[in-house]
Amino acid sequence: MNSVGGRDVARLLRELHEIYSKTTRHEDSILGSMTTKPDPLAVYAFTIFSHTNLADLELFPSLKEMYKDVLDLAGRIYGSNLGYVTAGATESNLIALYVAREIHGSSSKTVLAPDTVHYSVEKACRFLACRLVKIPVGNKPLDPGLLAKYVREYSPFAVVVTAGTTELGLVDPIKEVAEIASTNNVYLHVDAAYGGLIIPFLYERGLVKKNVYFYKGVSSIAVDFHKFAGAPPPAGLILFSNEEYLNASCFEYSYTLSGKICGVLGTRPGGSLAGIWAVVKGMGLDYLRDKAVWAFNVARELFLSINSVEGFEAIEPETTIVAFRHKRLPSNVILDYLAEKGLLLYKAPSIGGLRVVIMPHFNKALIGRLLDSLRSISRSTTNA
Repeated sequence: MNSVGGRDVARLLRELHEIYSKTTRHEDSILGSMTTKPDPLAVYAFTIFSHTNLADLELFPSLKEMYKDVLDLAGRIYGSNLGYVTAGATESNLIALYVAREIHGSSSKTVLAPDTVHYSVEKACRFLACRLVKIPVGNKPLDPGLLAKYVREYSPFAVVVTAGTTELGLVDPIKEVAEIASTNNVYLHVDAAYGGLIIPFLYERGLVKKNVYFYKGVSSIAVDFHKFAGAPPPAGLILFSNEEYLNASCFEYSYTLSGKICGVLGTRPGGSLAGIWAVVKGMGLDYLRDKAVWAFNVARELFLSINSVEGFEAIEPETTIVAFRHKRLPSNVILDYLAEKGLLLYKAPSIGGLRVVIMPHFNKALIGRLLDSLRSISRSTTNA
């Protein structure tokens, strides 16, 4: 028996692989999630640094070299290299609103956001005992004029906008909102969890009109590398516009070698930084740019293809998310039917439909199966 530390390793490996054989694979089934199959080099990097604790860089100083490379790239894309790795945008959004409350929240407990904002912002407000006022936008990007009206009425300490909304992939007008935030001394956080590694490259090519950037008035930006970029999760990044905001997110931990820990988590995997670094160094900006443009084109083609199927209507994508619905059948019926075919989508409740998120693992076979299934639904409803 191959035993290590009293464990039957061979038996455990067989059991492990048996469980893995039943696990959903992105390239076979997943069309609606904002996750993808991680890059193999990034997985390897995560693994060999899995023993390290990112909360104390003095204990693992080699991680500082990786941090410099990652933050230098962030500076090139977004205009700031002040920040650190988080467990993802849920943590990043909580950190941002905590900093906003500490610095700007002396006379207000209100946060403003379009009603397309991610659920994690509402969760953060519940943690922080602040009031989230949602601005109705009707499945469109935020209107700056409407925001200005709400700012005058509610005097918020923070505003949150999104670059790549959850259901439709919409991009709020960050530059125009930043001007309003700057004029009114309001903290502005940009949740670019999904769009942060897509939108800047589409903007460069003139494919979208709005960018993700530290315009004057932007206070922080959240980006997730475990989404479109394919780093192993968790792999988020929060960036700040200045040292004051960055320092406000850190806490004294006198027993550690560094003496402080930034963010919500204490111990956090150094493998997260290593995975991001592997993506940054192994893929680079050219790869990410090409992949973003490819996903944009695939989304446009899928939008046209779904609209050509009788009974279905798709929403024209602004970025790389395609939402659609059937004109008569409830979304749950479509969702369940597709799941039976081994195709896993997410809901788009605001339109009573479903969403497809174009990710690097997509292939012609996977998209073809989706379209064939929708055509089958169309035929069955037409003949009924």
